[in-house]
Amino acid sequence: MITPQTQTTAERLAAIACCPCCANPLRAEQTSLRCLQGHRFDLARQGYVNLLRQQGQPRNADTAPMVAARQRILRGPYTPLRAAVAAFAAQHLSHLAPTAAAPLLLDAGAGPGLYLAAALDACPGARGCALDLSKEAARAAARAHPELVAMVADVTTQIPLHSRCADLILSAFAPRNPEAFARLLRPGARIITAQPLPQHLAELRARWPILGLHPGKEEALHALMAPHFTPIDTQTHAWPLALTRADLTDLLAMGPNAFHPERWQHLVAALSADALVEVSGAVRLCAWQATDAPPRPAPD
Repeated sequence: MITPQTQTTAERLAAIACCPCCANPLRAEQTSLRCLQGHRFDLARQGYVNLLRQQGQPRNADTAPMVAARQRILRGPYTPLRAAVAAFAAQHLSHLAPTAAAPLLLDAGAGPGLYLAAALDACPGARGCALDLSKEAARAAARAHPELVAMVADVTTQIPLHSRCADLILSAFAPRNPEAFARLLRPGARIITAQPLPQHLAELRARWPILGLHPGKEEALHALMAPHFTPIDTQTHAWPLALTRADLTDLLAMGPNAFHPERWQHLVAALSADALVEVSGAVRLCAWQATDAPPRPAPD
């Protein structure tokens, strides 16, 4: 039997991806993917494939320094959050009936793939696919876990994957596309979202003129998901963070604040090298199921 471990990266990608130009299936040809109409997509030497139809890096895609900063934060101050996301994902994947194929965990807006890597560690036998708009993020994600493949794609528009291919979708601090997610999930499969609560990093936002959270963020998420999905489980994860000057630099350089360094770089630079800034982490995890899905069986 061919397993994910014995397949090449191109074969693993071809098993789940479709052509972004014509939606036909893709077949593996050594280090490239090709459809019946002749559209060809070469794998980068770092192991990911770019399935964006547009040329060049989109303006809002994460840069290499942003991705590196996010890796350091996820492996450091956000380690407890990664563990919580992984445990929550494993809990909800266990509700699915087993299939012949290894379950597929899809991370839509995966960044460097570290949430997905933690979830794969918590779900032995599963395989993963990381999608991100950034080539730099896909490059990092391709190295994040041996059972993970990575591709560049725009989660908000076209997701070039086969319908009913995913057993679980992760969406942590990322754009959501509920209509596409509904197409990608097999019956009974679920979505896990991670959304910052108002108290997340509130002490830092109160102290410095950095970008804040939009009010009503959680209500907006529910309104966006409502046509296709219903929340079935929530979990709040709160943890303290004691951030060094280097941590603060990475925290602000890994997201939208990276595009506004004039707001915060001088404030970080004014801190002493041994300073610790204590802030709160607070994130809501939510599991979603299709609105037309059958009810869950009663617990034993």
